[in-house]
Amino acid sequence: MSKDASKGLIGWKPINDRLITARFNTNYGKLSIIQCYTPTNEDTDEMKEEFYNTLILLIQEVPKHDVLMVMGDLNAKVGQDNTGFENIMGKEAVGLINDNGERLIEMCITNNLVIGGSLFQHKNIHKTTWTSPSGRLHNQIDHIMINSKWRTSLQDVRAMRDQNYKEHFKLELRNHFELLEQIPIEYVNVKWEKLSSIYKHCSDKILGIRKGKRKDWMSMETWQMVEDRKIIKELLTSSEEGTKATLKGKLRLNK
Repeated sequence: MSKDASKGLIGWKPINDRLITARFNTNYGKLSIIQCYTPTNEDTDEMKEEFYNTLILLIQEVPKHDVLMVMGDLNAKVGQDNTGFENIMGKEAVGLINDNGERLIEMCITNNLVIGGSLFQHKNIHKTTWTSPSGRLHNQIDHIMINSKWRTSLQDVRAMRDQNYKEHFKLELRNHFELLEQIPIEYVNVKWEKLSSIYKHCSDKILGIRKGKRKDWMSMETWQMVEDRKIIKELLTSSEEGTKATLKGKLRLNK
């Protein structure tokens, strides 16, 4: 915690390996926080029920006038459909609801909590908090809940981009650059093509490939004209003879 936050700390209590609580003095009253690490969706019903029973008891112990925040890795997908749950969530969550999501929603209804991450519009990269090893699957499983009395005080909930992407990308580039250094400096065009290939390969491997969807109102001929225009523009601005030859070859293939 920052020094200012530590001055406001009234007390904290570790409950078990999945739950911890803390209480703070603020300018607007007392703030109680319950930090969670919920069993995964694949864990047994007994484990999930034990966790939620303990969590509900902790919530009930919080003084009624406190601002209450329940937050952490809930391993729960609540989905975008808030039909019947409008009082406790919005429509800005990601994906489809799972078993843990149903349990979380039920707990929020019982204890008058609002799921903050479902309220605010953001790009999915600023909502999802878990990424599969392949980089293709993204889930929103970390959540911040606040008691409904203080719903309007919650101004935003946003996930920050994972810095692991940056580190993995740098490592992948470094490994490939070792091969690039073996190409003699006089082979400029070969080195440039290899460099371009390395960046594309590393981007595809670390970030994945997003398949674009072309708009139906544009014909294939129109799209081809757009591509040709880009090639011609590059051809006019390029000073490398090897690059010009490659671009001219692309134009011939398009005819």
